[in-house]
Parts: sequence; C-alpha cells; structure tokens
Amino acid sequence: HIPFCRSMCTYCGCNMRVTRNHALVMPYVHDLLAEFRLYRERLGTQSLRLGELHFGGGTPTFLHPEELDALCDGLLSHASLAPGASLSIEVDPRTTTREQLVLLARHRVNRISLGVQDFDPRVQDIVNRVQSEEQVRVVTEMARELGFASVNYDLIYGLPLQTPDSIAATMDAVLR
Repeated sequence: HIPFCRSMCTYCGCNMRVTRNHALVMPYVHDLLAEFRLYRERLGTQSLRLGELHFGGGTPTFLHPEELDALCDGLLSHASLAPGASLSIEVDPRTTTREQLVLLARHRVNRISLGVQDFDPRVQDIVNRVQSEEQVRVVTEMARELGFASVNYDLIYGLPLQTPDSIAATMDAVLR
C-alpha cells in the first residue's frame, strides 16, 4: 500500500495522504521493507516465494523512479517468483512516466492498472480526477511497447453526473 497522492479524488475510499512532500516517501519505504524483513524472520526464511505482488494506493506512481526502485529492489531481492507470478501496480495516467514504466518492467512487473474512472470531463471535474483520453493512450502504448502482459483500466459507474450516455461514451473511448 502506497498511501501518497498529489490530490484527493472525491470518490476515493483508500487510506491515503494528500501531499507533494517526497521527504515522507523513503521513511515509509524503509518501514515497509523493515516489516517485510519481520515477516521473513517470523517465517524463518530470508527469501519468500511470491505468486502475486500488488502495489496499490493511494498512488504508487507518486514515487519518483529512485524511490520506486528502492522499494522494488528491497522486496524482490528477498523473493523468488513463482512460475506465472503476477506483479501488478496501480498507476495514475496523469503522472506516470516512461522512466517509471521502464523501471517497473525491469523489476518484472507485468500488469498495470490505470485509474481512469470516467472520460466525461464533467464527471472528471466533479470527482477531481481530470485526465485526457490522450494521457491514458500514451501510458497504455508505452506499457504495451515495454512488454507489460496486462494493461487494464479502472472504471467506476455511479459517479456524480454520470448518465447512461456518458458511460457509453466512456466505453467508446476505452475501445479506441
């Protein structure tokens, strides 16, 4: 769980903290890695076999590449991956960079989930999650180019101002 976000999306139910202060990140990463060490000690092993690893949020791509690298290195250097392991991350298409995606691919993350929610500008504005179809397309294409096996979009229905027509328009945008 990466609890940091640059702004609050009004639909969010995550345990998160709105901040732009990256001084909070590395102490949090160190605490996560210390907790992972405690689990391994209690289990009597220095290396765990992982079938799944999911970075959720908040916004995991709030982390700068070097912060994300430290987290992935700290976890994966003490793990072996089971055949067909799923390593996934939630990404914000407004802020996810090619550098982050390259780093994640290098760490064998094979699934990304883009937080789209809706493409209707009125709905985006009221839920404080404004992003263009182009931003989503660019991150999607980068992920596919870098070999991510799965790229999905998180969509929500029942948001304020949504209508059957606006949901249909969002689905048309997803298909594009």
